[in-house]
Order: sequence, then structure tokens, then C-alpha cells
Amino acid sequence: MNGLKEDEEKKLEEISARIEERRALVEFLRRQISALGEAVGEIGATVEALRKLKEVEPNTQLMVPIGPDTFIPARSERIDRVLVDVGAGVTVEKPVDEAIKFLEERSNELQQAMTSIGAESIRAEEELEKLIPERDALLKKAMEGEGGAGA
Repeated sequence: MNGLKEDEEKKLEEISARIEERRALVEFLRRQISALGEAVGEIGATVEALRKLKEVEPNTQLMVPIGPDTFIPARSERIDRVLVDVGAGVTVEKPVDEAIKFLEERSNELQQAMTSIGAESIRAEEELEKLIPERDALLKKAMEGEGGAGA
């Protein structure tokens, strides 16, 4: 770019690379927040289902989901214990109330992670807001220099 000195060209390249890095980071963080939000929603639905199942009488007809839009009929037993994935592929049998407490704690941890990631995303966006005008000023200078050189 004829309108820029060598050090300005290098700075423009560095700023442009940082802008792309920040944009990619913001997009990644947004996807993470979305995934965590979905997990929090699923946990909330599970907790609600467990609360309702505690009240189900034995031998009640249930429809058990086995996949998207697919259910099988089943009859309930006394539901006082459930299997809960506690991480690393380990499933533990817990009383329903303990399972609810465990899931609520997990949901709180995920919400805290969402808050932390959200703050990181805001920092990256703020850095973008500072970098873009700096890049644009260098691009404008380069364009003005090229226009003046061709006259």
C-alpha cells in the first residue's frame, strides 16, 4: 500500500489479524453461551420432571421418550431413586431429592460459567470496538496515499 510506511503496513496487518482473532473468539464464546444455556434449560426441565414423578402413583401409565417425537408406553413403579450422570461417564443412583439438589447445583455452576464467558465476550467486543477505528484510519490513509500517487 503506497500510502503507508512500512511500519504502518505492518501495524495494519497486525491489527487486521487481531480483529479477525477477536471476531472468531466472540463467535466461539457466543456458541459456548448458547450451549450452556441449552444445558441449563434441559436441567431445569429434568428437575421439573423429577418433581412431578415423585407424585406419580405406582402402576400409572407413562409415555417415555426414546428419541425425537418417539415414545413408548410404560407403567411406573414407585419412583424414589434415579440414576444421575455425575461426570466422566459415571452414573450414580440417588434419591430423587438428592438428584434434584445435585442437578440444581450443576445448573448454578453452568450459569456461573455463562456469566464468566459473557464477561470475556464483552471484553473481546470492546477490544474490537477499539481496533476497528484504528484499522479504518490506516486503511483511509493508505487509500488517500494511493489516490494522491496516481494523480
